This record gives sequence, structure tokens and C-alpha cells, in this order.
Amino acid sequence: DLDKAAETLAKSRFKTKERFEQQFSRKLFSGEFQPGDLVLVRNTAIEEELNRKTQPRY
Repeated sequence: DLDKAAETLAKSRFKTKERFEQQFSRKLFSGEFQPGDLVLVRNTAIEEELNRKTQPRY
């Protein structure tokens, strides 16, 4: 019974992983960077905070 549950869980996780990779395959990038390389990082937390501050209050 426990083995069957573990097998079902493994299948579900693998299926979810495949779906995630299909959905976001164009956005995922695993480049190799060396120490000292400049990279552009998007900070969405700051973008959302600045957006909220400029919205009308009422």
C-alpha cells in the first residue's frame, strides 16, 4: 500500500516537472558564468513596490 502511494507520488511529480518545463522552457536559462561576469537580474519586488506607490489611493 505504501509502495503504491510512493509510486503514484513519483509519477505525479514527474508529470508536474514535465509540464513546468514545457510551459517555461523559453524563459529558463542555465548559462555558465565566470566570476566577474556582469549579469542582468530583474528585481520584481522593487518593481511591484514602486508600482503600488504610484497608484491612486481611492
